[in-house]
Amino acid sequence: DIRFIHTLHSVAENASGKKWQKSINRFFYKHGYITPVTISEKCRQSYVNYYGLPSPVSIDNGCEVPRKSIRFDEVVAEVESYKNNQDTPVFIHVARFHEQKNQKLLIDAFNELYRKEVDFVLLVIGDGFDRGAGAELKGRACEKIHFLGLKNNVADYLYCSDAFCLTSIYEGLPISLLEAMACGVVPICTNVVGIPDVVSEGRTGYLSELLIADYCRAIELFIKYRLNPEWVVEQFVDNFSMNNCAQRYIQVYSIRK
Repeated sequence: DIRFIHTLHSVAENASGKKWQKSINRFFYKHGYITPVTISEKCRQSYVNYYGLPSPVSIDNGCEVPRKSIRFDEVVAEVESYKNNQDTPVFIHVARFHEQKNQKLLIDAFNELYRKEVDFVLLVIGDGFDRGAGAELKGRACEKIHFLGLKNNVADYLYCSDAFCLTSIYEGLPISLLEAMACGVVPICTNVVGIPDVVSEGRTGYLSELLIADYCRAIELFIKYRLNPEWVVEQFVDNFSMNNCAQRYIQVYSIRK
């Protein structure tokens, strides 16, 4: 009577493993031995197309609301020290250096804005920028981009930021994005896979194509038209809270074979 659930955290072709895994997955899905769950509308569509099977259960990712740490006041002072003035917008990127995360686009876009003398601060939190290609990218970043390395109090930095930047080539439904929204940080993301299922253009964030000029456009739109953080939090609470996610999984596990 044990129920087996397999959550696909990306589009089906990126979540199927290698070699024979696709055929193995399809066999277990088709015969009901394993119940697949996708995490966004785009992921659900990719499952139908990739496996040629009926539409699976789709449950949006969820997360808890991040909490400030006892070091929050220190972080406030740190972030303030990076700003030119009180109106300087603070952008944040949270991810390890990885080809999927496409940080080259991120740095190139902000370097271009720096050349245009746009006022900003970009905080980059994550590992991998002290070696190899990550270090090379860091080396050509402008002075307004601050690489902070790994942090165990990321929430403190989120609550000090105005916009969350994600420039990925592909994504499922990243928890880092949901955590940012829970903190009222407006997302500025590339328009890939599950992202548009979360970000409502011009209301809860801005979307961009995988082009430097277009990502710069999205950033400048945010600077010109500051969105209401309460709309972002409302979108999170209504759709992506951990409670919503958990309740829907409980329903799936409760279905008898």
